Amino acid sequence: MQEQGRIVAGESGAQVASKRSKYDKYCAYVINFSWLSANFTVLNFCMVRDFLINIEHRHNFKELLYVVSGSGAVRIDGEAEYKLNKGDLFYLDAGVKHMLIQESANPMRAAIMAFNISPGGAVDKIPRELVEDESKLIERIEENRYLAGRDIYGCGRMLRSIIDAMDTNHIGEFMKIKNSISDYILGAFQSLARLPEREDFSRLLEDTPTFNMVKIIQYMRRHYTDGITLSAVAEALHYSPRQCQRIIYECMGVSFTEILLDLQLTHSKRLLEATNETLEEIAEHSGFKNGKSFSRQFKDREGITPYRYRKTVQD
Repeated sequence: MQEQGRIVAGESGAQVASKRSKYDKYCAYVINFSWLSANFTVLNFCMVRDFLINIEHRHNFKELLYVVSGSGAVRIDGEAEYKLNKGDLFYLDAGVKHMLIQESANPMRAAIMAFNISPGGAVDKIPRELVEDESKLIERIEENRYLAGRDIYGCGRMLRSIIDAMDTNHIGEFMKIKNSISDYILGAFQSLARLPEREDFSRLLEDTPTFNMVKIIQYMRRHYTDGITLSAVAEALHYSPRQCQRIIYECMGVSFTEILLDLQLTHSKRLLEATNETLEEIAEHSGFKNGKSFSRQFKDREGITPYRYRKTVQD
């Protein structure tokens, strides 16, 4: 018999080896982490094949079950019975009387998480929409004594990440485990809650600083040879120049001018290495005002003149 990833007496080494997979190797310890407005305590996260508690029982924590393989069922209050197959999720609130049932022909292997949720988090500086999303998910889950559903948000993938991280002792793996468990719970809540799509999702995405920064950099990469200015980029993307500069600096810690110069000089070095164009031509094709400005800025950044750089790389 196997209990939570530990081998129990009664099976030979060969029998154990033939049964075990990477899913049978782990049993997580207590893990605490926070979302925006709630704190989570994972009391246990284990893989079970043969359930030791085949009688009706209840407990003082919440339980989340994910079926990795096989088939089974959950019986609630001695009456309602829910069939479970690979890829199914089942949530049980604390205090709900239940019983896990195995199918002898195809025993169910399941990841079972025992956890609690408590209020927490400082949300005064967090975008309202993010807190709304999280709160709606948690409220939807906690207003039900139990919920059943299919995994459609990647719980299986997150489970593999958790197990892979537990297979190593490297520094940083514990943080990966915590993050993956958080993603696992989020995916389970999304799958079970079945909330409607946000109609304003695209707008919210576009309002994030990182999304805006990516748009700005992409535009600069397409137009840096055109002699663009901060005002021109801002106008093209419907920002004010000050807003455009602030987005870049907050996300990357450098100015618009520094990024533009880096793009132009990188392009000019490729032309110096691969073509016989004059310095005036390279300056024009790289977005500089003229050859004199190009040579001065090239030397300031690289420490040598464009002419000397070309001689060095072509010799």
